Amino acid sequence: MKRHVQVPGIRQWAAEDFLELQSEPLKALDGFFEEYGPCIIKGCRATKNADETYNLTAGLVALEGTDAEGNRCFKVVPFSGMVGTPMPIYLTLANSPVKRQYVDGAIKPIAYEYYAAASVVKPEYVPFLELKTDRQGVFVDVLQDSNHVFLTAEEREKLNNLAGYIHPKTHPASMIVFDDGETLQHKYDLSQQVTYEYTLEVSPSSLSFGAAEEVKGLSITSYRTKFVGGVSTGEKEQVDYTAVVNSGTDTFSIEDVAVTAKQNNTESQRSGSVLVTQEGSGKTITVSLSQAAGEVSWEYHFSINPAALNFANAAGSQNVTVVSDKQKKINGTNSGNPVSVSFSSAVTSGSDAFSVDGNTVSATTNGTESQRNGTVRFTQAESDKTADVSLSQAAGEVTWEYTLSVNPESLSFETSGGTRDVSVTSYKRKYINGSYTGEQVNVGCSSSVTGAGFSSSGTSITAGQNNTLSDRSGTVTFTQSESGKQASVSLNQSKGVEGWNYTFEVSPASLSFEAVGGTKQVSVTSYRRQTINGSETDVQENVGYSSLVSGDGFSSNGTSITAEENIVENSRHGSVIFTQNDSGKSVNISLYQDSANINYALEITSPVGNTLTWATAMDKENRIVNLIIKRRRWINGVERAAEDVSNNITAGEIANQTGDAAFFTPRYILPNQVEIRVKQYTGKGSMSFDVKVSYEPHLTATYRFTCLRNP
Repeated sequence: MKRHVQVPGIRQWAAEDFLELQSEPLKALDGFFEEYGPCIIKGCRATKNADETYNLTAGLVALEGTDAEGNRCFKVVPFSGMVGTPMPIYLTLANSPVKRQYVDGAIKPIAYEYYAAASVVKPEYVPFLELKTDRQGVFVDVLQDSNHVFLTAEEREKLNNLAGYIHPKTHPASMIVFDDGETLQHKYDLSQQVTYEYTLEVSPSSLSFGAAEEVKGLSITSYRTKFVGGVSTGEKEQVDYTAVVNSGTDTFSIEDVAVTAKQNNTESQRSGSVLVTQEGSGKTITVSLSQAAGEVSWEYHFSINPAALNFANAAGSQNVTVVSDKQKKINGTNSGNPVSVSFSSAVTSGSDAFSVDGNTVSATTNGTESQRNGTVRFTQAESDKTADVSLSQAAGEVTWEYTLSVNPESLSFETSGGTRDVSVTSYKRKYINGSYTGEQVNVGCSSSVTGAGFSSSGTSITAGQNNTLSDRSGTVTFTQSESGKQASVSLNQSKGVEGWNYTFEVSPASLSFEAVGGTKQVSVTSYRRQTINGSETDVQENVGYSSLVSGDGFSSNGTSITAEENIVENSRHGSVIFTQNDSGKSVNISLYQDSANINYALEITSPVGNTLTWATAMDKENRIVNLIIKRRRWINGVERAAEDVSNNITAGEIANQTGDAAFFTPRYILPNQVEIRVKQYTGKGSMSFDVKVSYEPHLTATYRFTCLRNP
């Protein structure tokens, strides 16, 4: 079996780990008691009550059965106890799920609660533990049954032989005589005589049942006690018995200790008995049975259809359907056929207009202009149930003639709108039974308008200003409030006057560029908004435009303004004129570009290098060295092509002579030439000197030569 451990440090525990911590000890506990089968581990003691029922204490039992998945299992479970129950009781293994909401939102089991379910009816096809008043099946007894003995068969046989040992009559014990005249031998023989005392108890001694089907239990105790030599020995032994219904078999039945009484659908009390017979002893006990007579009741039905009658203004009669009967019931179940019940009827209101005879209701002619109402009440004779029928009769026939007209029937409005009045004629005339009576009566009317821009108030019709580009029309309809008659006025209005408001804006008002050039954007807003009758509408249209650039180095493309690189020392200026199509509106954007950033440097080089050597001791050659003098130029930080100015040097000199001047004499003879004369023909020596030149006012350069003799 798995034993969980925890070494130093912390590990994560999963759900299956906690299930193992539960299941491992339960597996050992259930497995231990499974060896001995279903039994009482603790409690379950029975105490008899005065009414022959029993109270059972709570306890702990071991049961065989199936688990929540339907698998065979053996478990130790609690028994909750019982109060006022017959005996025996049968315990079976049961379970109920404990559910909660999981993370996924579903309601699912988190545990199954196992327990002992109790019943007075002996189960079929499932394992059970029987609880009796003598506490049979207690674990301490099961622990010593035939399958779990503490003594071997040989040991038990020796003990049995020893217990059955009889002293020989010739033994001196037979000569020992007691005061009562009995010898010791005789007393020993009597002490080994085996007899049984039988006990049969049934409670209660009688059972009473109600008229409905009902089940009640009997508590039957049947056992015998063993006596050896007149002394009780060993445990009580259960003795089988039979229990049968010996009278009233058509009403009562018994299964084990459960007595069932069928429902009594008669009006008489029924009786019977149960005979309990103990096997072996032949003892019998009779339990008397009785059942109450069925309960008789009457159900009354009383209804009237229809519940309301409507009469024309002329005299007439109408019938209603009356259902009046009663149904006999025994134990709530119909018995026999329904029986008719008499009823009475009377007009309770409106007697001046209505009358009733049995189920026939009559009305006289209504000569008034008002509706007449009344009520007829029907009453059942035995139950006093009542049902009312409401009555109504139409008033004398009244009709009206309605007139509605409007003048004029059409109106026209200018574009600016306005208000016009019309004349409305609206009245009614009363007719009773087709004849005119009284005077005409004015009838109010309402107006409704269709068509945009039109409205009405009473007989005044208003057209708002037409801010559309279409003629518009509409209709005002006058509706008479009572008759629903209608009269219409057609409406017309001229279309509005169209115009346009132009908007043209360019920003920013000026652009500045660096000398290196670049492209910048301007924001152009160009549209027109429609006006109707001088007022702007929501209609807006984009308007095209053109651009014209002036000034060197500048160009435009749409809203992009480009400045080319400025390579001159002066700044540049220009402008862009944007012009809106259609309106001719224009905006001038000023342009500016920085002057170029120009830098110069003078550079000296020599085709023969800056080191001159005379290798022969007698070499006395004078040498003329050409100078290459270039002016380097940078514009806006970018170097451009160098310019050769060798022939344009304005000044030059020899300077910074070092070394042995006895060998060499340097001389600057042309703007781009230096002459080195040899003075001494033999020996070794060296000399260095600088050539310095100037170009224009501010550019100078220095180049250093080294001369070596006989190195």
